[in-house]
Amino acid sequence: MKKLLQPTFMSFLQGLTDDELNQITTSPIDSHESLFSELLAKYASQVIYILDYTNKEYTTFTENCLNLSGHPSAAFLEGGLEFTLSRWHPNDLFYFNQHIFSENFKLFMSVPPNELSSYRVSYNYRFKRPNGQWTDCLQQSTIINAAPTGLPLATFGTVSDITAFNADGRISHRIERLLENGIWETFYCKNYFPNVDEDKLLSKAEIEVLKWIIEGYSSQAIADKLHRSLHTVKTHRKHMLEKTNAKNTAELLRFAIKNGLV
Repeated sequence: MKKLLQPTFMSFLQGLTDDELNQITTSPIDSHESLFSELLAKYASQVIYILDYTNKEYTTFTENCLNLSGHPSAAFLEGGLEFTLSRWHPNDLFYFNQHIFSENFKLFMSVPPNELSSYRVSYNYRFKRPNGQWTDCLQQSTIINAAPTGLPLATFGTVSDITAFNADGRISHRIERLLENGIWETFYCKNYFPNVDEDKLLSKAEIEVLKWIIEGYSSQAIADKLHRSLHTVKTHRKHMLEKTNAKNTAELLRFAIKNGLV
């Protein structure tokens, strides 16, 4: 194979077409049917599970959960849902129990049981590892079996480690609907901040922008007054809407007045 002059992807591919490599007769990948399952269980970043709600037990929990949670799959298979919930951060479990599940339940009751498999529920929480450290997990699940009333009987789901991507400590709850073109459309979205009091939810910079919004100034006018870029002001406005779950500026202002932020 020719020596690659530059470490680029295209030069790498070019090298793979050389006669030297073409003489290799065996595949570098074992074609055994179990290879995919083995790789998935050991190296995939997403843990895959199937939960039987009737018994509160997992029928499947892939082995790579050891990397994510510090616990082997046997701990989840033997301990069931009780084992999992006992290791959630108490604050996160409170929000799931009191708020997130309530919104999910509304969905369960409003959608025909045979259509529930076209919806995906996502939320994140902190999971305690054996060494006491917390892993921030994103869990996404779909109902694969439901009672005639719409109550979930079994769910298929995945769990991912998002510790490096959730710097502000928010809990994001999202419900998505699978469209005919294969795209997931957001059906419902709400954010929670379990570690922050509502009167401290917005930063000083955001409150500064908010005060000028109340005065009726446009984003460009606020940017000029604060000597900041228009992009920065728009970003502050976007973050304030996300943090307060406000759909528009009017709802944001009502939240600010209610909580004495301005």
